[in-house]
Amino acid sequence: MTKPRPTTEREPNSGPDMARPSRNVKRPIHTRRLRGEITSGLATYYALHFSAPCNLSCFFCYEQPRTSEEKSLHHVRHDLERARAAGYDRVAFSCGELLLLRSWKEMVRFAVELGFRERVLLTNLTLIDEESIAALVDAGITSVGATLVACSDEEGMSITGRPGVHSRQAAALRILNELSELFCGVHLILTREALADPWRRIAALLEMSPRRFSHVNISAIEPVRNEIIEHPSFVFGHDISWPELIEQAEKEGERLVVQNVPACRLGDWAHRSFMVRRRVARLLEGMPADRQLAREVSMNEVLFSRLPAAGSCKSCSLISVCHRDFDRAPQGVATVADPEALVARLLTEEGISAKPDEILAGLRLFAARNSADEDLREP
Repeated sequence: MTKPRPTTEREPNSGPDMARPSRNVKRPIHTRRLRGEITSGLATYYALHFSAPCNLSCFFCYEQPRTSEEKSLHHVRHDLERARAAGYDRVAFSCGELLLLRSWKEMVRFAVELGFRERVLLTNLTLIDEESIAALVDAGITSVGATLVACSDEEGMSITGRPGVHSRQAAALRILNELSELFCGVHLILTREALADPWRRIAALLEMSPRRFSHVNISAIEPVRNEIIEHPSFVFGHDISWPELIEQAEKEGERLVVQNVPACRLGDWAHRSFMVRRRVARLLEGMPADRQLAREVSMNEVLFSRLPAAGSCKSCSLISVCHRDFDRAPQGVATVADPEALVARLLTEEGISAKPDEILAGLRLFAARNSADEDLREP
């Protein structure tokens, strides 16, 4: 059994300081505003699509850093303005280490000026110390999402190509624990070291933090390049028994959300698919009424089928929320037996009042679209 950790309470997304929703956004189909950190998947947020440099060389990463900060600032301002017009009030700074950019403070302050209520830094933690935390808070970062990859410095060296990663991450987590208003959640990457006993691996990574989280995001590694597949720490996500893993985590009091794995692989826990939850969050929040803004939201959140359905996937109503492999045909994948029950379980588990059949109709509309340019009708 893992020892209990203090629980992080989530504040309601309401209050006099909350930014007003854009007039371009249609009325949502439920009456309660979503709660929770973005790692739960059940929250709409704008992922800022630019790449900063990174101080690690993780074998599984596929981001390409940009070198022109002037160009990045120009695009960041434009992208954030469009995101606010589309109704987003959460923004996640990711794709590299933001702190390595000289202009990172200006980027965060753009988000503050534009009225983003939550400004989240997604980070590998290795640059986080008391001084950087003070600077982040001063600039306007409201929470930090931490990506954890290794249970020792030796493992960290193999996975990231840099020494001392585990020790630096553990030190950063201790510091962040003392500043509870800033710490958000964790994102765990499952490598081959987890294959023998996945829950034991997850528990060891969680033990790096003294805090307990409402949700824990677990990612399989996407096999997007041969170099990734051939790395000794790569494990194919289909090789992990996800229903058993999630069940074990439930017994230990941890609520797992799974990314980069087809929803059907999760069995009765398919509602814990990050992509399912993110699509449901979009349906609950509503789409922009403006066609161009709706297209931009569709591109940002991939509200269409990336690849043509094949095999048993052809009859699956959830294909658009499925992280199907880039260069592999589905292997032994069965469709979700009762998609409406899946949606109902998700809504019940999160305490959200909405009609499962309406949500499922919206998911099917996403699945029927082959690109973001296709019109997205009301479910």
